[in-house]
Amino acid sequence: MALAEREVPESEEEVNEITELLSLIRSVTKEALILFLKIKYGLDLKKTTKLTELHTLVATYSDNEYIIQSLVEISDCIKEINHETFAELCDNYGVKDIIYNEDIRLTVVRCYLEVDIELFRRIKVVAAVNKDKNFEVLAGKVISNQITFIEEHKQEISEVIAGLIEKGRNYIINTELVKNDIIMTAHFEQRKKTFTTISKGKQISSVTVIPTTKAVAKYNIESNRIQLKCGRNKRIRESIINTFGVVFFKDNTHFSDEEQQRVYRLDKVKDAEFDVSIDDELAVELESAQVVEETLRVPFDDGWAVLTLKSKDVEFLLKELSNEKYDLKSMERIEVTIELKLKPKKEGEKSKLIKVTISDTSKIDCDPQYTKLINKCLFKWGIHIGI
Repeated sequence: MALAEREVPESEEEVNEITELLSLIRSVTKEALILFLKIKYGLDLKKTTKLTELHTLVATYSDNEYIIQSLVEISDCIKEINHETFAELCDNYGVKDIIYNEDIRLTVVRCYLEVDIELFRRIKVVAAVNKDKNFEVLAGKVISNQITFIEEHKQEISEVIAGLIEKGRNYIINTELVKNDIIMTAHFEQRKKTFTTISKGKQISSVTVIPTTKAVAKYNIESNRIQLKCGRNKRIRESIINTFGVVFFKDNTHFSDEEQQRVYRLDKVKDAEFDVSIDDELAVELESAQVVEETLRVPFDDGWAVLTLKSKDVEFLLKELSNEKYDLKSMERIEVTIELKLKPKKEGEKSKLIKVTISDTSKIDCDPQYTKLINKCLFKWGIHIGI
């Protein structure tokens, strides 16, 4: 199809529309849009096609409403997902021509055009879990054999949750296996809320909405640990924990024992010999490690004082600030942040700094792609994971 001539915009609104569409195309990238148009409409456009020409083509194409809606879906997906997880799920669902090292935008386009929209959105939601941070982590009871995930477990999880949550509450559950992680996403309907409004003419009207809450859970088969993010709704949290216990271990207390829940223990941090040293094994990936922030509970009068310290080396600072009355090094820790300096993977690259924050409530905040390395470090430094 020949590129149509573009009329000169006559209003500010038309100028804004052009700017928004150009911004949308940039977020998807020219290459991904060209692939979309080739697969969907058979248009063989050159990679050298200018951005403005692509904009004109989309704006004037007979099916432009569908194209723009598709680009919005694709752009939102790209921003939210963990790339590796998304590609893995596409492969699981048989999406053709998946190349693991290609630009993820191209993979998203292939998936969008091959599967129905509901499946595409489900894959996006699950792939977004591995990009989330600040999960609560619970260790399971000791098991002799790892579980095997089967397709029937998906329905079983949904059925068990139905028996645990309040009757009449609507919900949507999705469960997928991605490598060694069983990932579950759930949306639960909340109680109705009614808002009363008064218009300028003093007319009173009511608007009733039904909000939803999102919860995610990720059980790692190898480590026998579950990661949770359920917001403030304790009932939903307990329902998910019990569901995973019942479905996979026939034991609704598998993750619920009081001793099991304190996964990341900070007791070791207050010991005199505590040190985030780097041994030969860690030196393969790390250049350095420092404790850069700590929150302590310091006994004061008949109660407690909470003290937060930030420094390039908090452990050294604690020794400097301690006195005869207060040995800060020995005080209880509420939260600890460690900064890791990673060695460059390629020559010429800069060293990368990442931070991991661990709290006494079993929560950990870190970049999920470095979870394996971080767990290795924490274990060596005595911040034990599990029982």
